[in-house]
Amino acid sequence: MAGWVSLFGFTVTSVRALNYVTIIFVAIGFVFLFRRLGKPSNILADVFLLLVFLGGAGVSYNYREARPDTLGMLVALLIALAAISPPPRHRLMFLTAAAVFAPFTGLQTVAYVALVCATWLVMARRNYAEIVAVAVGVGLGLLALATLYAMTGTLRLFVEHLPENAKDGAGPLRDVYLSDRSLIPALLATACLRFATRHRVVAERLDLVRFLVLISITTPISLAIIGKFPITYAWMAYSPAVLAAMLLMSEISWRDLDRLGKTATVASVLCLLFAAATFPARLLVVALEWQARSYRAVENFIDQSVTSSDVAYSGFPAYYPVRAKARVAYFEKHIQLMDPAEKAAVTVLVLDRKDVANTIALMGGNWTRTGSFMPVLDSVPRHFGLGERGYDLVVMRRIESGRRE
Repeated sequence: MAGWVSLFGFTVTSVRALNYVTIIFVAIGFVFLFRRLGKPSNILADVFLLLVFLGGAGVSYNYREARPDTLGMLVALLIALAAISPPPRHRLMFLTAAAVFAPFTGLQTVAYVALVCATWLVMARRNYAEIVAVAVGVGLGLLALATLYAMTGTLRLFVEHLPENAKDGAGPLRDVYLSDRSLIPALLATACLRFATRHRVVAERLDLVRFLVLISITTPISLAIIGKFPITYAWMAYSPAVLAAMLLMSEISWRDLDRLGKTATVASVLCLLFAAATFPARLLVVALEWQARSYRAVENFIDQSVTSSDVAYSGFPAYYPVRAKARVAYFEKHIQLMDPAEKAAVTVLVLDRKDVANTIALMGGNWTRTGSFMPVLDSVPRHFGLGERGYDLVVMRRIESGRRE
């Protein structure tokens, strides 16, 4: 991530471009994984797999947002490919090498890899050497990450605030399976395809499908219990569900199905298309609200509102332009770590309107509003429940001591 930004600049476009490049490799690897695990595939099956996978709500959220979550997807996929692809004499080395990178994509990836390995051990009771190789790689990665934090003087802060950050933004457990609206349709499709192929799947492939479904079901609740399961983690459950469904679909011969089997197959295809409908729906919103949602307008607003001498505190919507423009920049959640001197040094706040009062209460001092930004969004997507809340930014400047405005 740091190398990419140093080459292409610290902008929202640069980070999104990294996501696009990464998701291309993820898509290629996902097709390769499908071909290795299933029956010989054809191009239509590969295209349908990619359509369903890339169209899912959680997966598409990750690669269209300016967050590096796709790197976690890539590392998890590399571990899976290393487990099935290299010659046995090289497999352990490749597994360890791939697992080293897991901690650098976030501790949620470490938790996910541990959950997958534990589930496989419980179900399969074999491949102990491979599991140990993954554990060694993750351990080496954690050691390297801790060393990096120690060298930069941030290890203590990282450890102290790990429990708080793990739960930050966590929703109620009852909603854990609703963070990704594509997951339930994908699981329903798998159930339909299991019914359609009830007499045709060999035991080994059926065990693999059961494993994938179990991962899809247990991952959201497990991560939610130990921390959280936001939409950015949804790929961890959705990807195995899609792979399970497509492995079952590869077993189907239409002419050999009875009437109930054909009905179940059609139902499964409809469920998978529904799961993949999120991204096309999002494209419709983008087409209707292109100008109002342009990040260039946010960058121009910040360029006019923040100076190069400012010490800024900002919400994440303005993260990139504020960090690029201000002399010093603090961001959401960091206010809990700031000492009184750091708070007193802040000269400008760039906040979502709903966060202004609470942030000023925590920051202290006297402030006056110097600007706001709230583009008008098209009402059509909202009428059909497709729209999302747009930018609503407010700039507040500190009033110098002894002066009131």
